[in-house]
Amino acid sequence: MTCIANARPTLSIEDTTMTTPTFSPSQAEALRRLRAVRDDMATNLVGRDREVNGLCISLLADCHTLLLGVPGTAKSLMATEFARAIGLDVESSEYFETLLGSYSNPDEVFGPYNPAKLLTGVYERNVDGYLPTAHFGFLDEIFNATAEMLVTLNTILNERRMKQGTQRLNVPLKMVVGAANVYPQGDLALAALYDRFLLRYWTPYVETRNENMALLRIARDGGVKFTERLMDGDCDLIQDACKMVHVPDNVLTALVDVRSKLGDEGVVYSDRRHMAQMRLVQAVAALDGRAVATVKDLFILADSVWDHHEQRATVWKTIATIVDSALLEARVLLDAVLVQRNKLDMFGKDEVDDVRRPKRKARRAFNIKVKQAIREIEANPSLDLDDPSVKQVIDKLNAQRKEVGKAMNDIDLRI
Repeated sequence: MTCIANARPTLSIEDTTMTTPTFSPSQAEALRRLRAVRDDMATNLVGRDREVNGLCISLLADCHTLLLGVPGTAKSLMATEFARAIGLDVESSEYFETLLGSYSNPDEVFGPYNPAKLLTGVYERNVDGYLPTAHFGFLDEIFNATAEMLVTLNTILNERRMKQGTQRLNVPLKMVVGAANVYPQGDLALAALYDRFLLRYWTPYVETRNENMALLRIARDGGVKFTERLMDGDCDLIQDACKMVHVPDNVLTALVDVRSKLGDEGVVYSDRRHMAQMRLVQAVAALDGRAVATVKDLFILADSVWDHHEQRATVWKTIATIVDSALLEARVLLDAVLVQRNKLDMFGKDEVDDVRRPKRKARRAFNIKVKQAIREIEANPSLDLDDPSVKQVIDKLNAQRKEVGKAMNDIDLRI
């Protein structure tokens, strides 16, 4: 392979009982290249920042990612281009891709049985070019997997091993990306497959005007263009770096508290998933260039523990009450602004003889509300304004203000 509620007391992110680990220069450089891959893909894939970040986390944490959502949201493009970005030849056996249907059979995924071996009573597959020999797999419409393939597929995803005749074959998979338009329906075996994907993302259509314009510009200019790539050996370097990340006891305590509080909210997940989340926390820190995890790294759990995407908001808020109550307050302000935004008649024109011009007045009132929200966030002494999560909230508020301001100008010109 080429590369492959009530706010809790503030939790300290320091651990003075150990010597802080450090990445080697080669590991730090490989992690820098992975961040460049992430930024390049996020720029080119409109509205998919969180999913692209999740693919990088998944590679670091040696786990799998599931992309759920309606057709036509770049799920397959993300998977294929990410495989290229980490240095794979997608035309070779390093990369495996298939679209599963209701009539798919295990031979299409694991390879056909060797007829010569069958004559001797040995069930051994010709696996070359199929999932068992790939370093990266993309399984589209994964919940169409049949009962005959689920046992083998679950074993490969969880243990990276597969029964091959009388032996156990080690599978070189770094990660699998699954995609589906629907959730698994009522089958315990499918539920087990669902649990194998440590990161889950719901991928809706883009919504904002700016995102829609960006999509059209990409189409006009000849499609997406990805340039960043990892180098030979980078995957091993970054995964070794991820394993080095120290997780202090206060972070472990927060992980336990999050699970307990989510249980009170009706969000329950397996012991296996709970244990694996420490790898996610390590991966978030490593991707950020840090060799020690902090409690804020637990926000990645918002993309890990829900069963249905509508639960994500509850999961995120529950994590925030434990990890960063000030950020929760900022997000509450953002949510209030978005609710108000949805009530606006963005493009409706006031009547010329209406001296009060109520629609224009409502838009101006909205912009005042946005500015007030930004001022409250910036004045909060508990918030780190350089924190990416805080910047994201402020950026979203500013984007709403600019969009409504532009609509006001357009309407004013027409009146």
